[in-house]
Amino acid sequence: MGGDERPVDLAVIGGGITGAAVARDASLRGLSVVLFEKGDFSSGTTSKSSRLIHGGLRYLEGFHFRLVYESLRERDWLSSRLPHLIRPVPILIPVYRGDRRGMGKVWIGMRLYDFLARGKETPRYGTLPAGEVARRVPGIRREGLSGGALFYDYQLPVPERLVMENLLSASGAGARVQNRAQVEEIGFEAGAFRLRVRDVLTGAREEAAAAAVINATGPWADRTRRLFGLHDEILHPTKGAHLVFPGISPHALFAASPKDDRMFYILPLAGSILVGTTDTAYPGDPDAAGATDE
Repeated sequence: MGGDERPVDLAVIGGGITGAAVARDASLRGLSVVLFEKGDFSSGTTSKSSRLIHGGLRYLEGFHFRLVYESLRERDWLSSRLPHLIRPVPILIPVYRGDRRGMGKVWIGMRLYDFLARGKETPRYGTLPAGEVARRVPGIRREGLSGGALFYDYQLPVPERLVMENLLSASGAGARVQNRAQVEEIGFEAGAFRLRVRDVLTGAREEAAAAAVINATGPWADRTRRLFGLHDEILHPTKGAHLVFPGISPHALFAASPKDDRMFYILPLAGSILVGTTDTAYPGDPDAAGATDE
């Protein structure tokens, strides 16, 4: 593999939100950038998420205060600059007698989350009595209901738009971004990485040279690492599934499964209700991942 073209400063592999944001940031800093995505932009993990920009409430249980603080700062930074894409969503946590997370623990969690998000533009977070929870969520199971908590995170109904805005900004700053472009080989020669890239639609091949390469391929990262000759696996892949039901909900809910105590969301989304996500080990091909009966 060879080539005499002048290397760009950075090649990014992967056109989801991570790759798009890296390309934008690097381009705005004056670096020359090229980005390759083997499918369509945002066609992987980014488009199959719970569509939340959250501050990491659940991480408080593990005492990861710094992580939660950083996540909240990033969340509020995005909401202040992208109000046309991101909107606040009230999220209610119902609490029942006998729950591992009782009202006392939930009260402490809400106080901490509210304190760490003290620069927020939403109302304060706090707890609610059982009657108020039932009033806000008609049809909720009232038997054993102790109360609840109310906080705000942000919903990103169309995450693909956030990816495209990052890519457009990167392109405007001089980056070359290309979808349907699969990196098939990576070599290193004359002080630069050499990427052999195939156009998925036409089969045409090209070569790109870069001083550095960012692997932003998410669950495909180990596969991409093998192109560098790195055959050890660093990922422990998991798969999450969502269910979509017809109907509307006045509130998003963050509830515990009575089966295994795992927390999951019930979210309003475009006139439907999005429920999830699951989190199960998945050692298979990420391209073949899909929902199963289990």
